[in-house]
Amino acid sequence: MGESVQSVLKFEDGLDQWQAKQYQSAIHTWQSLAERGDARAQFNLGVIVDQGVYVERDPLVAAYYWRLAMQQMYPQAAFNLALLLESGEVIEQFVGERVQCYS
Repeated sequence: MGESVQSVLKFEDGLDQWQAKQYQSAIHTWQSLAERGDARAQFNLGVIVDQGVYVERDPLVAAYYWRLAMQQMYPQAAFNLALLLESGEVIEQFVGERVQCYS
């Protein structure tokens, strides 16, 4: 239980940093959490990288993060990954993922 509370607090720290326009700090916080399996952080990083917000746009990296979050049953990540796959930008790298997104 202590781990999940710590995770929530750290995720919230990233939100606070983002709202305070400390974008690189927020990204760093979420990267750390994403590496530890936080689906919310993985989802947010996917959005940031897909849109190229304060980082270089990279649809393949966005797909990577959304796929991790999707595997943890994070529905928004599955939706975003499905849209990205439908766009054709990363279809070669994720053959078969489209079906999972719509399941």
